[in-house]
Amino acid sequence: MLVVKLSPPLVLAIPLYQVLRTIGLLDTLPGLILVYQVYCLPFAIWMLLGFVRDVPVTYEDAARIEGASLARRLTTIVLPLMTPGLVATAVFLMILCWNEFAYALLFIQTPSTFTLPTYIATLITEDETFWGQLTAIGFMASLPILALVGIVQRGLTRGFAGGLK
Repeated sequence: MLVVKLSPPLVLAIPLYQVLRTIGLLDTLPGLILVYQVYCLPFAIWMLLGFVRDVPVTYEDAARIEGASLARRLTTIVLPLMTPGLVATAVFLMILCWNEFAYALLFIQTPSTFTLPTYIATLITEDETFWGQLTAIGFMASLPILALVGIVQRGLTRGFAGGLK
């Protein structure tokens, strides 16, 4: 796990390319989504691990003594205590995948399936740069992230504060 976190993400580019080509998911959005899951999973586990360790075991023990099942303890005790951490992790991963460029450029060649960063890169050519379109698309691309952060701002703030303990 530590090796995956410390290695640069593009180290996995060639093996991922070969796997996607073998299973027939190269140049498809499901293939890129699969790559993003592989890319983001170590970070998500690492970030959530700190929040899981902060959940007091005494609450779960008390619920176990009261006869609560494992599913009930998880849904009524552990998950509500981890909500700020889940929100913070979700926002980080959303931004990470939304802005990811290298894997999208390597694994998607069809212009109709370009992600937003790869489409924006096509507006910069050797001969001309379309500044008006770049500005408009850049602004429009930032709106979903701003909306997400605005919606979950309270949980995000608690998640950051909880992760600093």
